[in-house]
Amino acid sequence: MTLTAEILQQYTAPRWMRRARCANSDPALFFPEPGDPGNAVKTNAAKRICRDCPVKALCLRWAFETEDRFAVLGGTTPYQRTRMTKNVPKRRFRTSGRFTSSAVRRKKKP
Repeated sequence: MTLTAEILQQYTAPRWMRRARCANSDPALFFPEPGDPGNAVKTNAAKRICRDCPVKALCLRWAFETEDRFAVLGGTTPYQRTRMTKNVPKRRFRTSGRFTSSAVRRKKKP
């Protein structure tokens, strides 16, 4: 018995991926090759598939958790996800030359 990519994916991919609209789509749409002149067309086609996907939010979350830098996931490109993370406020602030958690407050001197 040979282990095909399809069988391997069944055992390694998260369960929600089986419900994704892209499950039966051409993977080349979601993994555009750098320098390919047809990238914009492929990316837009992938985003159209994602648009009404029932697991779009889970896919986007997975893209952030895995820090994917190559695929169209959750209806977004890697560039778009990078821009999204830059707009999230940082949960740390600088005190006395070190970064600390916002939960730790500096004690005021009496």
